[in-house]
Amino acid sequence: RDTSGTLPRPLQIPHSPATRTATRTLRPLSAPHAPFASRPPRWTDMSTCPPPAKRTRQHLPDPLTAAWAQRAACGVAVPGPLARTPPPRPPRQVDYDTAKAYLPPDVERVGTSLGSFSLSAALLAALMAEFAPELAAKCACLDSDPHFWMPLTLQKEDYLAVMGKKGTPAGEAAAHYARMAAFAAKFAPGGGGILGCVDVGAKALWWDYGRLELYQTNNLHAAEEGPSPHALRTFLKLQPQGAPESDASGRQQRNQLGAGLTVHPSAVVLNCRIGSGTIGAGCVLVNVTAPEVEVEAAILMSVTSAGPVRGKRGVLYNVVHEGSEPLSADAVRADVFQPGGKQIVVSSSIETDGGKAWKVTLPENAFSFEEVYKQNQKLDVSECQALGAAAHKRVAQALETLERLP
Repeated sequence: RDTSGTLPRPLQIPHSPATRTATRTLRPLSAPHAPFASRPPRWTDMSTCPPPAKRTRQHLPDPLTAAWAQRAACGVAVPGPLARTPPPRPPRQVDYDTAKAYLPPDVERVGTSLGSFSLSAALLAALMAEFAPELAAKCACLDSDPHFWMPLTLQKEDYLAVMGKKGTPAGEAAAHYARMAAFAAKFAPGGGGILGCVDVGAKALWWDYGRLELYQTNNLHAAEEGPSPHALRTFLKLQPQGAPESDASGRQQRNQLGAGLTVHPSAVVLNCRIGSGTIGAGCVLVNVTAPEVEVEAAILMSVTSAGPVRGKRGVLYNVVHEGSEPLSADAVRADVFQPGGKQIVVSSSIETDGGKAWKVTLPENAFSFEEVYKQNQKLDVSECQALGAAAHKRVAQALETLERLP
């Protein structure tokens, strides 16, 4: 949190996991109170809900335990005038020895870092001014971890050591460290902290969507039972505030469903138009148009299919399927729309590590994730969204003409 300003709520929007997804556009389950077709939700890869009870900070545990590794998946944060955060290491974890090495010797309390941050308008404007040349040229790639808060919170020698492990030349790392030091001095000439911690409590709930397996797990979480899924559904306004866990009245909203369609009570189905079939236990469907579905424990987000959709435990995102043959929901697919009528089908699997396979062209794809990412960098996002919306509308209208929709 930028301590130069205040925020009205603890929910925070972190950096984009562009290097962990195929299209940079994955969103968690959208709240039904927003009109789906006209106002899609803003992107975020984590939602945080602090408890109403008194908040407590945790002490640095000793010795290293599995629980420590779980809590420190995104590093640790130390309260004080200037947050000091040991650098996360792949897979975004920091062990006890690393934390002890990078933290000051007089630290008494630390808290789990959720890898989530927010900026004041003043800090955002200052960053945009500082990096205006790079923004104009679109020729640099700077990440929040190594290029933003690490040079602001680590000692220079520690920063150079960390960046050296990442393959960054010492001269380049030193130049960036000096640049960020000068930026900090200019932004806060009177001294004091620029970054600070927001305590959301040791018992806070958070749902991370920043990796594919977490995107699947935490979206399916909305169709599960228990205190955490109940809190998530309340946060998404799928049930009223204060409603009992047994209340399932809001899991199906704004749908046009055929008489031949069976929906399991646990499934979340929002703004869908489906003729027949079965939506099984644990499914999450949002903005789906299809003549028939046969799915179980699947996630379908903005899917329009001329043929039946069938499968288990798959993730389909922004998919337009114009053929009459079945659309598989057994794996992962995200469609990318580009000018010139170009539709790129990006396929993957839950088991595929997008970071490790970033430069690899998977057998079922025409391009690597990196190549799709680079193609998208040059395009107008609004134009691409309009092209995708037109493709969805075209297939839906064809189904209406053939009277295959309710």
